Formats: sequence, structure tokens, C-alpha cells
Amino acid sequence: MGVFSWLYQKAVAGLDFLGYDSAPQITNYWDMAQEAYMENPYAHSAIKLTAQSVADIPARLYRIQDSGVTQRALKEAPRVHSGNRQAIKQRAVQREWQDLQEQYKGQTQYEAVARHFAKKELIRQDIIEPVDNHEIYGLLRRPNDYTQRSFQEFMVSLVSYLEIGGMVFVEPKRGSSATDSTLSSLVVRQPRGVQLKRSSTQPIDEVELEDPYGDSEKFEYDPDPSQTEIFYERYFHPKYPRFGLSPVEAAAKSIDVNNQAREWNLNLLFNSAQPSGVLSTDKQLGDTRRQRLKRDWRQKHAGPQNAGEVIIADGSGGANFQATNMSPAGMQGGDLSRMRAREVAVVRKVPAQFIGHTDNQTHNNYRAARRSLYGEKD
Repeated sequence: MGVFSWLYQKAVAGLDFLGYDSAPQITNYWDMAQEAYMENPYAHSAIKLTAQSVADIPARLYRIQDSGVTQRALKEAPRVHSGNRQAIKQRAVQREWQDLQEQYKGQTQYEAVARHFAKKELIRQDIIEPVDNHEIYGLLRRPNDYTQRSFQEFMVSLVSYLEIGGMVFVEPKRGSSATDSTLSSLVVRQPRGVQLKRSSTQPIDEVELEDPYGDSEKFEYDPDPSQTEIFYERYFHPKYPRFGLSPVEAAAKSIDVNNQAREWNLNLLFNSAQPSGVLSTDKQLGDTRRQRLKRDWRQKHAGPQNAGEVIIADGSGGANFQATNMSPAGMQGGDLSRMRAREVAVVRKVPAQFIGHTDNQTHNNYRAARRSLYGEKD
């Protein structure tokens, strides 16, 4: 290998690690949606519970005041201009909020309670001010006229796509004229066929998505919310920072095992929950006759309404039927399914009893789990 080839490979590897290369070969979004949300009851329950819990929390808007916290941050910033002034103030308030949360965590075991009292303290100190009347409230009440017609539908779609695909996109529809930047609607987009294009100055310059019909659409991305054609949010990905790691992808093996265990149990049910036996004959059977006899036996004996399936096999010494029983390992499908259900719950930080695993459940620990669902989520 030449020195230039070696340097080129090292440079590509470095850019790939930093997330500045083409899209990674990540698991297909549709496969994750099909196998987890549409086919696995435990993953479906965990994702749906998370999304509906978020949708139940009302949206509130707060205005950042010119307080001592924000003024001090502006003075300490090395460079202040119109483009970053608001961002500096937001970071200052965020840091103050986090510091207050740490103080209140010593007084409660629930993070949600600490966040609530920290926010109240920010209001009391006149660092932030609640905004009761704003046009964004009207937009959130009905984000669009088609797929997300209420705030709850909007949040359920947004969180569900984020849970399944690890990232989610929101397309803002603006005014009809080129100079009108007023938002008229918000549409949550599926993270299908995601391509993040970069430029010489920006790690993300253009976003390409597939619509539900398989056609590609391109959007210009701008860090300025008033200028961008697409918003996007993602979970942390340790290998590809620009992309999001789906919780479904992290739990993929547990979901696959759980699906296979339920498929195993379904097949056992169709065969009367166990293979009934083996029928052997001293006559040599051809493939055609073997398949025909097996098909006849299936029609007459297979399925929950009939006896178990009988296997046709060659033998000697006359016809003989030998009954068979399930091994202990073959009867552990239910235990395997419950174990994988707990693993799915662990990945999403959802109490296991909320997705159907009710072992050792009491009224008291159910209420405690319900509080932790809101208090300990990401």
C-alpha cells in the first residue's frame, strides 16, 4: 500500500468517525417499524406509552428576561453579535436551571419534581416569564390539517418516530409569499431514506428524505430556525454524531428473540401444542406420495381444532406409530418471551408492568412506577 493510499484511508476513517461522511449503513427504518412497533407487542407498548406520556404534558412558552444572569453571560462572552445574542442568553438560563435542579434534588427523589421547583424559582427571580398569549399556541393546537391535527397527535408522531428511527424531522410550512416567514403549519416527517449532505462550511447543509410514496425530497438546513426548511432532532449516536441511534436498534436482538419465541408458540398451537408422533411404514414412499400424505394429515389433524400433526417417514417392520413428547427446553418459550419483554422495557426505561409483565405487581409499586415513568425519562 502506498503512503498516499494509507493517508487517504486514515483521513476517510477520521471524517467518518466525526460524522462528516455519507450516511452510515444503519438499519432500515421500515424494518425497525415493522418488526418492533407493528409486530412486537412489548416494543409497541413501550414506544406508545412513552409517546402518549409526552403528549399528555401541556406545552408552555417562557420569555427570557434581561436579568442579572443573562447580562452577566453577555459580558463574559468573548464575542457577542446579533446572531448569537439570544443563544448566549438561552445557555445562561439553561445553566442556571440545571444548578437549581441540583439543589432541589437533595429534597426529592424524583427529577421531575426538582425540575418543576427549579422552574418556579427562575420565575420568582424574574429570570423567565410565562407567556400566555402567543401565535405558537394556535399552531400547536392544530399543527396541520392532515396527519397531525392536534397537539397530542403531533407529539405522539414526533416521539414515536424518534423512538423507532433515532431521529425525527419536522417540516415547517411558511407563508405563501417569499417574504412571509410566518409559520402556517408543522408536519412531522418519517426518518426514511435519510441523507445528510454537507458543504465546505457546514456539517449539515441539506437533508434528503423519502416521502411515504418512496419519492425523495430535499430540504435546505440552516441552524437559524427562522431560515431553515427542516427541523430535526436525534438521539446520541456514538459512531455517527450527525445521525441518531434508535432505541429499537439497541434492543433489536431482544425484539427478534421475542418475535421468534411467539412464532414458536404459535406453531406449537397449530400443532396442538406438541408434535403428536411419528408414523412409519415398511413401504418405500416417493416424494410425491410423501407430500400428499403429509398434506392430507395436515388437513385432518393439524391446527388447534384437530389432533397434532403426524410426520410421515420411511421405515421397516410394518406400520408403526410412536408418540412423542416435548422436551423441557421446548416448553420454555413463555419464559423466554417474558425475559425479552423485560429487556425491551429496560432499554426504554419503561416499568415492565406497563408493557404486560405483571409478575410481583402490587398497587403500591404500580403507583411508584407510574411516578418514575414521568420523573426519570430522558
